[in-house]
Amino acid sequence: MAEPVLRRIARIGDGWYPQGSPNSERGAMIERVRDYARRAGRDPASLGIQGTVMTGARSLDQCVKQAEDWKTVGATHVAVNTMNAGHRSIDDHIEAVRRFKESAGAL
Repeated sequence: MAEPVLRRIARIGDGWYPQGSPNSERGAMIERVRDYARRAGRDPASLGIQGTVMTGARSLDQCVKQAEDWKTVGATHVAVNTMNAGHRSIDDHIEAVRRFKESAGAL
């Protein structure tokens, strides 16, 4: 992601949704955003960082691990996307999120 975009997020944003996987590159970007926030006179903790866990064909354990990885690289929140996971009803999607929450606990 271009540095001007990261600086703008840090200067005026309420939060950020980094795209991609929770890896060292994403972690470095999160740290740069927080550094830019400090330089702009903002408390970096005031910026929420939300990673996304795509359930798809992953096991529940893999999804929880990905959420843990997001936390490790600096995410403050995680969204669980149950699209394309073969669910047939809204109740199936709700149940998938409930199972994730139960398994992930209070990461």
